[in-house]
Amino acid sequence: MRTRKVNRSIVYSMAIKGGGILLTLALVPLTLSYLSAYEYGIWITIYSILTWINYFDIGLGNGLRNKLAEALAIGDYKLGQVYVSTTLFLLAIISALFYGIFLVADNFIDWYSLLNVDESVTNLRMIVDIVMGCLCINFSLRTIGMIYMAYQNAWANNFMAFLGSVISFVWIFVLTKTTSGSLINVAVAFSVSPLLVYLLAYPIAFGRYFKEIRPRLSAIRMRYAKDLGGLGVKFFFLQLATLIIFSTSNFIISKVFSPAEVTPYSIAFRYFNVLAMVYMIIINPLWTAITDAYVRKDVNWIEANMRKMVYVWLLFTVISVFMVAASQIVFKVWIGTEVVIPYNLCVAMAVYNSSLLWFNLFGCYCNGVGRLKVALWAVPIAAIVFVPCALLMSDWLGVSGVAYAMALVSLIPGLALSVQYVFDMRQLRQRIVEDR
Repeated sequence: MRTRKVNRSIVYSMAIKGGGILLTLALVPLTLSYLSAYEYGIWITIYSILTWINYFDIGLGNGLRNKLAEALAIGDYKLGQVYVSTTLFLLAIISALFYGIFLVADNFIDWYSLLNVDESVTNLRMIVDIVMGCLCINFSLRTIGMIYMAYQNAWANNFMAFLGSVISFVWIFVLTKTTSGSLINVAVAFSVSPLLVYLLAYPIAFGRYFKEIRPRLSAIRMRYAKDLGGLGVKFFFLQLATLIIFSTSNFIISKVFSPAEVTPYSIAFRYFNVLAMVYMIIINPLWTAITDAYVRKDVNWIEANMRKMVYVWLLFTVISVFMVAASQIVFKVWIGTEVVIPYNLCVAMAVYNSSLLWFNLFGCYCNGVGRLKVALWAVPIAAIVFVPCALLMSDWLGVSGVAYAMALVSLIPGLALSVQYVFDMRQLRQRIVEDR
């Protein structure tokens, strides 16, 4: 049953995410036709910085995913309802506090200086405020995706992201036909679209599919915050460290070079990120399935599926080589000749992509079983190393040096977590023998 759920989720996610990937790729030339390359670079930088708020849920989203999956594995729906109700309550409080702090701090931040943006660009503060407001609302609403994943229905989370992309695409398309280029219009379109989807998802999810765990005020139990937060805080520190590694690259490029240089970097990233997105479609359902298998001590299932994923990683690494070879042709067809993406940047992105996929695979295992001790020192070390490494390598190699720095620091936790996986499997087998 577990394997069937994983396979079904992968197939559904492939179909849904495939459409989402095509829309994401189509949005790049569409948005570039509406904004200049400089404005597009500003938008990408702003959005990548402000989405950091998604990491500040103190790990409660991932904590809920694991704890709810454990409750469902033993059929305790009442406990599941408590976990859901308590998590949503805590996230609503955190979201409100975070936005209040932002409104105060916003009065003292010079966004033009911080992002190295020319003052001829108008309404920059308003753009930041709109994006932040929508992200704070989504902060708690997006937890519905974690609930679907706890039920081993990762495809539903992908479907919500797909619907958000559809709305964004249609919105931007209409803008290109009815208005002149405007950063604030793009900010509203991209920020409000996912919000509309999540607002619709809640009554559907809890009114039809998950009635047994529907959140209630009477089901809020703050004493369970420790169960959610104990594991969640670990996820939070990992998310924070990962944030530094993977979400500061656009800021570094904008600050060291120019917002215009963010555009080719972002396009190259999106091109190779297609592989990462497909790979995540495959391994995402494994997270909750591994949780279930680990609780039941089904070591053979875990090892067999992890072995398959290593072979998939090798296949994707080979594919990335072909993507490098075909990159210039693809870029010419995809975005035309207005933006030039250097060949050396594509090579750097391919190297980074392979390193990232290895890290994600064994990170998925460790997240699923809640074994985060090794990750809690390996990922922060990588985060500490990243910024000076990125600055040094960008001085040597230009923008592509940032991608090489990301590849280098991804290897640190990737190798550490793969060693932990091997050690854990030996220990689990030994416990099974002792129990017998």
